[in-house]
Amino acid sequence: MARRISPNGRRGARKRCLLVVAVVIICVALHADLDLLVASHRLASEIVRMAQDQSSASSATAATNNNTSGPFSSATALLQDYKDALARLSKLKAVGSTHHVTCDPALEIGWREPADLVPRHIGNKCEPWWTRDAVYLLGRVIRPHWKVLEWGAGSSTVWFSTMAGSVTTIEDDGNWTHDLGWMINAHGMSNVELRHRARQQAGAMESASRGCCYDNYVNGAVDIPDGSQDLVSVDGRARELCLKEAVRLVRPAGGIVVLDNSVRERYQNAIQEFIPGTWLRHDAALLTNTTITTEKQQYWIKRDDLFTTFWITR
Repeated sequence: MARRISPNGRRGARKRCLLVVAVVIICVALHADLDLLVASHRLASEIVRMAQDQSSASSATAATNNNTSGPFSSATALLQDYKDALARLSKLKAVGSTHHVTCDPALEIGWREPADLVPRHIGNKCEPWWTRDAVYLLGRVIRPHWKVLEWGAGSSTVWFSTMAGSVTTIEDDGNWTHDLGWMINAHGMSNVELRHRARQQAGAMESASRGCCYDNYVNGAVDIPDGSQDLVSVDGRARELCLKEAVRLVRPAGGIVVLDNSVRERYQNAIQEFIPGTWLRHDAALLTNTTITTEKQQYWIKRDDLFTTFWITR
């Protein structure tokens, strides 16, 4: 005769299973670098918190069906993908390996020459120019139906186009917008909307590094509803101002906000002011044992403050 397990028993079993998973993640991270250890610790804490939530929720609330059963299930699915990506990344690092995207040379875009690039550590001309860990992890969690919005056009736009359902890109440079727009049209990237929002002569919104005025640029997504975007990337001008808009636009649970070069001092006040403390944060720094082979690479590594942060909303 089959033994009937009570709802409380099932919830207890799920909780114990999640706790075991959390311990495994931390053990795996011990063989990787400090960034992954910190990320795994944060994720383990989140899994424990969610297990406690699940123990008091009904089975209907916990149901997940194609990531569309509500904000709780959306966040749960994203955290699971993130956990899996962390585990894969740990294994790659344990054997001294890496992973990067290659594409048709006709789809490569960016003003840096090969001598400037360090594909083992940062994105190449087929990827966002984030740190390698950020490119890998986010590439593993983006889903085909996602809505993506980004400030700052380039190779990231092409990369997002191949992975997400729709991409809205805001760019201030007219010539760059024209060149990228030509590529997008030539290769039939119909899921990309490219918005040119030039710097103004007068206005109220100043960039900490470039001065006035970026009102049209920062407000380039003012027509897009609150909480409608699955991922928002801030990697262009006036990032300290765009970050506030990113928080408005991103899905409140199960979404992602990305800030590149996040270690820069001028962004710190915005991070403290606009990013909720309850969001799960991942800092993807350049590896401490990075070997740079050329003088030009050393210049760009130092100049660009290579440090990418993303937050998972909850």
